[in-house]
Amino acid sequence: MSPTYSGGATSVNPPSADAYSVSIYTGYTDFRGPSSSSRPRNPHPPGKRQAITAFSSKARRSLLKKIFSLSALPDLCITLTYPGLYSANPKEWKRHLDNFFHEVRRRFDCAWFFWKLEPQRRGAPHFHLLGSLGGERLHIALLRQGIAETWFRVVGSGDERHLRAGTQADYIDDSFGKIRSYVCKYVGKPTGSDLPQWATPGRFWGVFCRKNLPAATCSHVLLPRDTFLKLRRLVRKWMKHFPSSRGYAHRLRAMQSFFLLANHRTVFRLLEGAFGFSMPRDPGPLLSGVLDFERIPF
Repeated sequence: MSPTYSGGATSVNPPSADAYSVSIYTGYTDFRGPSSSSRPRNPHPPGKRQAITAFSSKARRSLLKKIFSLSALPDLCITLTYPGLYSANPKEWKRHLDNFFHEVRRRFDCAWFFWKLEPQRRGAPHFHLLGSLGGERLHIALLRQGIAETWFRVVGSGDERHLRAGTQADYIDDSFGKIRSYVCKYVGKPTGSDLPQWATPGRFWGVFCRKNLPAATCSHVLLPRDTFLKLRRLVRKWMKHFPSSRGYAHRLRAMQSFFLLANHRTVFRLLEGAFGFSMPRDPGPLLSGVLDFERIPF
């Protein structure tokens, strides 16, 4: 059986659960083997939604995949913190964030952001935002001033120290490695607090202005079993070059399905080794036509 590539389709369907497949996105790749689980996909019966009490590992994976599936990765990171006195009501935190985004939308029509809520050591909430202003790149000093004044006004702080140090904003270097480092360090890290207000704080992450998100791009590659296993060995060997990934690389030996945060160019090189033939030396953007790609709605 030769490797086959998905062709242009009017709708996007994931590979069959009985197939070995690789789904390549801009910044991450899903490796999937045949599913042997007989458990239902949703263990909770339909009805009232369960209260959110923690930023689960499933939520973390979902957030990372959403970010790295986009054809254009974030180029701006913002942190919003509270002054010494703050509300203990999680609904009030979310209202402040909504009002902040309302001000952003008034100034930047094409802006989009992922947001992540987490507690500081003192128990106060703070938000990490990761996204883009939509092509308009202000001078960093003006941007920081505008963000600080807007957040100061939204939360009704009144504390001049909070105006000076209550926010941070930085452009992210146009490098996949830099973006991955920031996302894994801040946006993707676990959260937790023993304070009562953190027992049921609601959603820990979300998307601002979803309609402005860059389109996600993907190519599904169907593989024979032997080629898939060879590819997994190559992934494990590549990951062992990085000390922080060696534990995960070891666990891959027993995993049929897993995902990898890696630039699509790296995945192309690994596929070359598994296929036994060369692809173009510079794959270029994910839409370059090295494979047949499908545009996927977010």
